[in-house]
Amino acid sequence: MFKDICNLIGKLWSEQVKGIGFAVPAVIDFGNGTIYGLSNIPQFNGFAIKAALEAKFSIPVKLQNDANCFVLGEKHFGIAQDYQNIVGLITGTGTGAGLIINGKLHNGEHYGAGELGMIPYLDGCYEDYCSGKFFTSQYNISGEEMSKRAFNGDKEAIMSFQNYGLHLGNLINLICYVLDPQIIVIGGSVSKSFLLYHQRLSDSWRNFILTIGLK
Repeated sequence: MFKDICNLIGKLWSEQVKGIGFAVPAVIDFGNGTIYGLSNIPQFNGFAIKAALEAKFSIPVKLQNDANCFVLGEKHFGIAQDYQNIVGLITGTGTGAGLIINGKLHNGEHYGAGELGMIPYLDGCYEDYCSGKFFTSQYNISGEEMSKRAFNGDKEAIMSFQNYGLHLGNLINLICYVLDPQIIVIGGSVSKSFLLYHQRLSDSWRNFILTIGLK
């Protein structure tokens, strides 16, 4: 995998490149540039990828969690520019969030803040029900294919997204009670199907006591 990454960088390389930015869906020890908790690519767990890339290309490397990159992008260039307390929630292959509190990115004491998908939920964790894994585990079909069927009017597919919206709404409810943000921005591949589940999602967190003003 590291060789593939280096090959890809090599194809994009030019003398104008002054640094490399590398985002991963995992916990990062920023002290030594090591990746932890990368369930989707387990061979990278414990790998000091920052040092490896700097040794390979002899330029500075900045390593960051992908959800943190997402929320920073929304804060500086996107829909959340006018807010100081932001949750950027990614729902794709996995589930995670980037947190901005009082205008600053919040990583937590051990760099694990925002790993919301790992919170226990039902018979597993939120990631099992609030990511693409929900469709493969519950319906034995990819979220992308289920979305196509739902937009084509398949009733079972439509219902699957309503069920998904219920679970995601429960997660958002939890986020609201713990963090009480000004805005929650949802991204990731499953968010492309937002129209299929937004109503059920809204219904499931409507009882949050402070929904006035939440966007």
